[in-house]
Amino acid sequence: MNIFRIIGIPDVATMINASLGLSAIFIAHEGVYPLAFILILIAAVADGIDG
Repeated sequence: MNIFRIIGIPDVATMINASLGLSAIFIAHEGVYPLAFILILIAAVADGIDG
């Protein structure tokens, strides 16, 4: 069984969205708000790709 046949583009976009959102939370906790904001914007784009 090949994992690349099972995982589609929406699944990858969901994983990217989750990892960017979690990273934004950790970055914001450290006080680097501009970077956290950029990560949230990129996560929103990934969420748009996901549908």
